[in-house]
Amino acid sequence: MTATLCILGAHTSPRCWDESELLSLCFAPEGLDADGEEETLLGTFMYNVAKEPIQTFPLKALPRAFSYVKFLVKSNWGNPKYTCIYRVRVHGKMAKPESLS
Repeated sequence: MTATLCILGAHTSPRCWDESELLSLCFAPEGLDADGEEETLLGTFMYNVAKEPIQTFPLKALPRAFSYVKFLVKSNWGNPKYTCIYRVRVHGKMAKPESLS
């Protein structure tokens, strides 16, 4: 399974972040069961704005399926009000209905 994160660059969306600030964003996707009660950390990653706008990160390989993925932003260039994220995609294999919990 992988997670792909796309953030618009300063030339596209200059109000989202300032190049003089920290040039990375820390995020941690979590897998959730069907009830949204059990959460499993799938990894912690750093998105580097100095690199390509679309970056892909490998998630932990687990022998189970998840109904939902929760995307937690751990740091966002120091802005306490918002984080500019254009797109989050999670790629994996579809599970059989009975393996979802």
